[in-house]
Amino acid sequence: VSLYIAAASDLQQIAHDLARYSFRFAGRAEAGNLCPALQTTILPVLIDASLILKPESFSLISCAGPSGTEGVISIAVRYDFAGSYVQSIGNLFGLSIGTIDRTSSFIL
Repeated sequence: VSLYIAAASDLQQIAHDLARYSFRFAGRAEAGNLCPALQTTILPVLIDASLILKPESFSLISCAGPSGTEGVISIAVRYDFAGSYVQSIGNLFGLSIGTIDRTSSFIL
């Protein structure tokens, strides 16, 4: 259970970092393709910093650029535990551990 909580915490931190980092693309051509821009620039660095999360199990669900009068950027991420050590341990205790989603917003 503690590994699941640690993974959820890492995932939330990555979502927050991606939302903050996406500010760099506001007003630039890349803002229209925010997910691919994040995927190739900062995401590999963030996932590599995690001891628990693996890049092949991570995905960006959505990357909404600045919207509304306040300029809110929203990032949604997903992690799939299929075949992982965390899922195997969870199964031993009767826990069904599949995917986990996290969202973060940044107001410009």
